[in-house]
Amino acid sequence: MSNVWEGIARGAEGHAVAELLSCAQHGPAVLLVEGEAGIGKTTLLLEAADRARALGFAVLTAHGSPAELGYAYAAVADLLSGIDDALTDVLPLRQRLALERVRWDQHVVEGPATDERTTAAAFLHVLEHLSNRAPVLLAVDDGQWLDPSSRLVLGLVRQRLAGSVALLLTLRIDEHDPDGAARKFFSELAAAGPRVRMRPLDVGGVNDVIAARLGRPLPRPVVTRIHRVSGGNPLFALELARAELHTSRWTTGVPDGLAALVRDRLRDIGDEEQRVLLAVACAAEPTVEMVSRTVDLPADRVLAVLDSVADLGVVALAGNRIRFSHPLFATGVAANALPAHRRAIHRALAETVHEPELRARHLALAATTNDETTLTAIDLGADVLAARGALAAAADLIELALTRGGDTPMRRIRAAELHFRSGSIPPARAHLLSTLDGLQPGVVRGLALAHLGAVMAYADDLTGAINALSEAADEAADAPALRLVCEIRLALALAIAGRMTETVERAQRAITLAEGLEAPGLHSQALALWVTAAFIQGQGVHDHALREAVQLEDPNSGATTFLRAGAVQAVMSAYIGDLETAEAQLQAVKHSMSTVGNEIDLVWVDNRLAAVAIWSGRYDAAEEWARAAVQRAEQLDARLSLATAWTKRATVAAYRGRDREARTDAMAAIDTARAIGALRQVKEPTRVLAFLEVSRGNYAAALTLLTPLLEEFDPPRELEIEGGEHLPDAVEALIALRDLTQAQKVVDALEQHGLERDRPWMRSVGARGRGALLAARGDLAAAHEALDEAMVHHQRLAMPFERARTQLLLGQLQRRRRRRRDAAATLTSALETFDELGTPIWVERARTELKRLEATRSHGQQLTPAERRIAGLAARGLSNREIAAELFLAEKTIDSTLTSVYRKLAIRSRAGLAAALNRIAEQPNS
Repeated sequence: MSNVWEGIARGAEGHAVAELLSCAQHGPAVLLVEGEAGIGKTTLLLEAADRARALGFAVLTAHGSPAELGYAYAAVADLLSGIDDALTDVLPLRQRLALERVRWDQHVVEGPATDERTTAAAFLHVLEHLSNRAPVLLAVDDGQWLDPSSRLVLGLVRQRLAGSVALLLTLRIDEHDPDGAARKFFSELAAAGPRVRMRPLDVGGVNDVIAARLGRPLPRPVVTRIHRVSGGNPLFALELARAELHTSRWTTGVPDGLAALVRDRLRDIGDEEQRVLLAVACAAEPTVEMVSRTVDLPADRVLAVLDSVADLGVVALAGNRIRFSHPLFATGVAANALPAHRRAIHRALAETVHEPELRARHLALAATTNDETTLTAIDLGADVLAARGALAAAADLIELALTRGGDTPMRRIRAAELHFRSGSIPPARAHLLSTLDGLQPGVVRGLALAHLGAVMAYADDLTGAINALSEAADEAADAPALRLVCEIRLALALAIAGRMTETVERAQRAITLAEGLEAPGLHSQALALWVTAAFIQGQGVHDHALREAVQLEDPNSGATTFLRAGAVQAVMSAYIGDLETAEAQLQAVKHSMSTVGNEIDLVWVDNRLAAVAIWSGRYDAAEEWARAAVQRAEQLDARLSLATAWTKRATVAAYRGRDREARTDAMAAIDTARAIGALRQVKEPTRVLAFLEVSRGNYAAALTLLTPLLEEFDPPRELEIEGGEHLPDAVEALIALRDLTQAQKVVDALEQHGLERDRPWMRSVGARGRGALLAARGDLAAAHEALDEAMVHHQRLAMPFERARTQLLLGQLQRRRRRRRDAAATLTSALETFDELGTPIWVERARTELKRLEATRSHGQQLTPAERRIAGLAARGLSNREIAAELFLAEKTIDSTLTSVYRKLAIRSRAGLAAALNRIAEQPNS
């Protein structure tokens, strides 16, 4: 079924339901699911019902309702609504009357008196008849609202439950239950059976709910805020998300439906209680002492007020700290208060707190006019928050300044920077465009353009980004530090666009500027980007420059992706094959980016972690990294980030053999990259499609995809695994299609530069390609030596898939050289690796080779000595008449013998005879 939580991970709950249905097929089973309103209990129950029907269960459902608490047997009537009359007609009279009164009307059906026990006995008989045909699921939702009669009947049924019957119950734990009767009843009903407490969703789960139900993701800062206010409750989160879409932003307000929920809970409290709760709602970390000073009441009076509202279940004490039982209550209390009362509380809190960022926020929320003291406090508070990595909160503070008389170009630029780094690209772009409108040429305009270029580069307009950054560099002619920043960002945009020669030139220019300015942090960024561009250009790793960049790096600069020396160091470790080191370094980079980076940086590092996991053969981990990257990129609505994230997800799907998913993601990445002018980003998803075709032996299709890349093949560029990962697939396709000259060119380049740079990946796949080439040319001994060499290089490279791929080729060659025992061992090892990695297409390829080996052995054993002798002469080119003369046999005998040989060897003519005999010849180690 399709619903709001479709696709949302509910691991523990889903497992519990599956276990319930499994157990019920062998005997009675019970599961109690508890949770607050809106947490997803009803959806879980409906999904369980669908799953049960799919398994052949008969499903009876009931839903408790507060409107039916006074209606006897309401829930039992629901359960019986789908029962065939034939099941009740066979019951004893009193039991049949009992069920008829439940199903129709207590006062309409005449006859002897019946009660709950009679009804329970009748219901048990119905369940017995049903479970004799198929397992039964009784699904009862919102059990806290069951009427007393239904509750008693269910209790009696549970005591005598037998057969293949599952009882699934949901209970709302936050419903008013003064004496705990409902919870006690259901605990007894579940007896010793399992129970599940449905937990709130995490930020990712809330994001998935919003995207699935509303058809679009929201920016991560917005989702984070919704998660905080909703407490991870899916229903509340959806209401908040709808309000966000309709009103663009909400701060103190909540949607009408949720505000009404809070008002209903607090409708009877007095003014003093409202004031205390408002102080608790407005404070970041409320304590009894803080609230006492804020509302000017003695501490013991504050405690008395809190005690008076304790029964409402809204607030609770933990030591001297006060907390709301759900974040929504805090937001609702603030939303429902009069604006003047809210401002007064914030004004009082500003005098109470000491932290600059908290004081700034309270001052801003208390202000209605231009006040320089407040604006200065806001600027300071935003700086403190940004330094702590709370970028979205810092952006919100600056937004408050803009609406309180502090709207200046520099504050708009600051707000844009913070929004961009927190992952909210649309408001960042809007602020920068509005700032540029009418702004005079000069440094401030250059600064705005520099930020706009960065935003556009990571959004959807690479050409516009390059133009904006070029203009920014010109505007900053009289501000060398700003010009340096523009040169660095422009070089990065050019790199994304695939204009590597210009990237190298701009990066070198930036290095020179940085040296003259003695700006170590920016010098580090320029060096890091130059090292990356030079590597892509085929110059290898400039170790000295990279070490200098790492030494000069400012860890708090907020530099992005390839401008971070530590990040570049990590990807270089991956590119040269040191995957274990690379992962450790990337994890450290991610930790740093989580503090002082931006959301786009986190997409980048998740993609890099996915790449390392793919090369390492850890596809589950790679899939998780890719999923996280896609989710973040969707929240950012940044097409460049989406293209790279889709590519990693497509790569995992390709190895897993999920062709449709891989092709969908790869094509989306290609189309998106082309649309935004990021031509370099087209290459990797194209390679994914080609790998799929090679995996399935569709070599012509693979070569069609790879031809544009091969036309640009220009050693020493693009030979490393970054940029050259398609080359082994190209070699296999070229050899299969007999274009040995082009294949030789690629293999020679891989081997030559792999030797010069000592790259185990280049050397292993190069030697593998050489082995395949030599085998295609018939030099099997030299091919064997080349593949043995490849296996030596694989020992230095933690890439199990590539090793197994070489073993597959080696096993084929060993079979051709009639070394069947070696071939069996090699192919079995490849099969085991492919199977362990979870690459089904390649598992099948290895199995096919093993079957071919076994078939060759069996065919060879089937040939008689006479058949072998005749077949050998025929393979040498002798005619049937010549063979007959040679062996002193009749020509008809030769004809019939060769017919038998063709059948046994599964060939159709003399043309395939030599190869077949070559495969089956006995070996010393066979």
